[in-house]
Order: sequence, then C-alpha cells, then structure tokens
Amino acid sequence: VSSTRVRVRVVAQALKEIIDGADMVLIMGHAHEDFDALGAAVGVSHLARSSHKETHIVLSKERDTCRKMVEAIEGSGVAEGLLIDESQAKGMVTDKTAAPEVLKKAKKKVVIDHHRRASSMITGTLLTYMEPSASSASELVSELVQYYGGEEEMNELEASCLYAGIVVDTKNFAVQTSVRTFDAASFLRRCGADTKLVHRLFEEDISSIKCKAEILAGMQLVDGTIAIASCPDHVEEAQILAGQVADYLVTIKEIRASFLFYQTDKGLC
Repeated sequence: VSSTRVRVRVVAQALKEIIDGADMVLIMGHAHEDFDALGAAVGVSHLARSSHKETHIVLSKERDTCRKMVEAIEGSGVAEGLLIDESQAKGMVTDKTAAPEVLKKAKKKVVIDHHRRASSMITGTLLTYMEPSASSASELVSELVQYYGGEEEMNELEASCLYAGIVVDTKNFAVQTSVRTFDAASFLRRCGADTKLVHRLFEEDISSIKCKAEILAGMQLVDGTIAIASCPDHVEEAQILAGQVADYLVTIKEIRASFLFYQTDKGLC
C-alpha cells in the first residue's frame, strides 16, 4: 500500500507540472463515454481548476451511456461551458494545451487508464498512468486529487461524478474492489459526494424494465452455460440495455458467459 501511495504522489506531482505549464486543459474519455469515463474526466477538470487553468471536457457524439450524467452536469449551475464537442475543441488547441486525446493537434498528451492497452494506441505522451489493478479510472483520479496539492476544494458535483464512476465499474462495490476502492469512495463522501444524486443517475424507467423482460423472454441457452439474447429492433439506448442484461445474466447460477446483440446504424453489434 505504501509503495502504491508513493507512486500516486509521484504521478500527481508530474501531472501538476504538466497542467501548470499548459494554457488550457482539454479532457477526453474513450468514445461512447460511460459514467466512469465522464466521471474521471470531471475529476481531472477539478485538477485543472485547482491550478487555475481553463478546462473543458470534450464529448463524443455518442452520449447515450452517459446522458444522465451529462444532464446532471449541465443542470448543476456550477459547470457552465465545461462540456464541449470535438469541433469546438479543435479550435481551442494551442502548442501548450494539455489534452489527452485531441491527438492530431495536441502536442501535450496525458493518459490515465485502468485498462491495459497497446502502447501504440496513443503515442508521444508526456505522462502515461495505467493501473489495471484499480477498479476504475474514477478511482485513479480520486487518488490523484488527494496528492495533487491544488488550492481548490472539490465540489459536490465533481465528487458525485467520480463516485458514480466507481459505482458503475464495481457494480455497486460488488466486483473488482480493493482497499483502495473503498478509501477512494470514503474520500469522495467526505468531499460531499451526493449518494441521492448518484442513485438518480442509475434509476430505470418502466419502458426499460419491460424491454429487459422482453430480452430475457427471448433468451436461449447453449449447453446450459452460455446465454444468448438480442435487443428488439429500434430500441432506444440498446447498447446500455444489452450491457445491463449481459451483466445480469452472468450473475445467474450456472451461466458462465452471456452474449447480447443489438442493431445500430452500422449493423449488428
């Protein structure tokens, strides 16, 4: 644990030096952002705010998975202008802009991730922080906040978004958790993370529940251990529903794998 904290402190200080030397910070998660990607991005925006740097989160066009968090950010009243699209971001990049993934124009790049990735995916980075043992990117950013040494306190919205990121990737603290995960969650609660707001982000409506029931009704089993199902055509937020049902199916006794298919504009996924 002590060696991990030393590494987090070193990374946090290296990141602070990069941000302090930037004109502006642009933050971008993976395409089709989920709560963890956007929550971690909000956490990094806090770091930039602590260094008194203008900062923006660049969202992809596919926002179905993080729609509720986007609405919470835009409706908070404390994050005006934080969320922008790619076309806006390209016009903002300067030689000193720190931006993780506006790759073609940005010269300063930082990668923070909890997934193992091929080193060739993003090249020329000033700093790469990958921790596959972490539950989520939000957990990593929550740790960095504690050692960053900025002057600004984390606000309720920032803490809540990070907390939601940890909740979604750990399936409400049921999987992939460690002492570090609960330490990060405890820190966020002390910073004012609103569990009621987080709960609202995960609320389901009647139509999605009915759709899940329809998907499960059409499910087929292969060898008694593999579940295969598909979303009805033209279902809104099909990717989200497919992921949720797939996650649910593997919690059922004897089911070892699940495959959910859904239609997109580009074909079957």
